[in-house]
Amino acid sequence: MFMYCYKFSIGLLFCTSLISHSVYADTLRCGSKLIKIGDSTLNVMLTCGEPTYKEDLSSHQEKHHSVKVERFLYMQPKGKFHKILEFHDGVLITIENGPRSKRTDWAN
Repeated sequence: MFMYCYKFSIGLLFCTSLISHSVYADTLRCGSKLIKIGDSTLNVMLTCGEPTYKEDLSSHQEKHHSVKVERFLYMQPKGKFHKILEFHDGVLITIENGPRSKRTDWAN
């Protein structure tokens, strides 16, 4: 019985760590504020400022209507992962880690 409870506790701890990691992957910190899936392009730009690069992927067919797709790149300080945000019709749908930054020309 003890071994069963021990294995269950370890499994529960592992599942909890996976869930907390996925929450972290769906957010981006800009200063003291968090950007999350579902935020608008306006909210992201007001919170994080102008992105380093914007990519307009034009509209593409999704089911029975056209969707405007944009990607924003926010470069990060040296050693951190750049952030790539994808928007569909002005709504944030993914936050991905880009390559690790090697920049050394940051002012701060």
